[in-house]
Amino acid sequence: PKVAAGFFVADHTHSRLNAVDTSAAAPLGFLDPDVIRNISWNPDGTALIVEALSDGVPTLWRVPVDPVSLRWRTPERLTTAPASAGGAAVSPDGTRVAFTSAQASTRAWLFPFDANSGRLTGDGRALTADDISIVSLRLAADGSALIYGALEAGRKEFRLFHTDLTTGSTTFLADAF
Repeated sequence: PKVAAGFFVADHTHSRLNAVDTSAAAPLGFLDPDVIRNISWNPDGTALIVEALSDGVPTLWRVPVDPVSLRWRTPERLTTAPASAGGAAVSPDGTRVAFTSAQASTRAWLFPFDANSGRLTGDGRALTADDISIVSLRLAADGSALIYGALEAGRKEFRLFHTDLTTGSTTFLADAF
């Protein structure tokens, strides 16, 4: 039989490869390149814990698996953004999953300094929100504005922003791909 979507796993007992039907995971994007990070079986071989990127955020899913046909059933999402989830470990009895979770951001800061002495002259202030990660940034030649690209949790594309450094106001410019 032809497998609609999937991959092969080794069956060492019978020295053959078995097709795994993952079509139930296809609508969730599990089969896109670089999405699946790690897969762990539960002890009785009836489910997988899949670490996958979901809109750019590492998440955990439980995927029931038919132990005979190896067909994936409808995946169940275990974690959600904004924090990432990874390093999953299934308990020996299969009733619990332990994992690490982290939320990180990369912010732009402005510090006043004396260029002649190379010393700070005051406290710094954050120019960007703490729930985003800066992808790139450019300072205007006259130092009056900052333009930056940022990734937000739960979004695949980054967004472009302009911050006026004299007023502190930030304007959304565009979504970028």
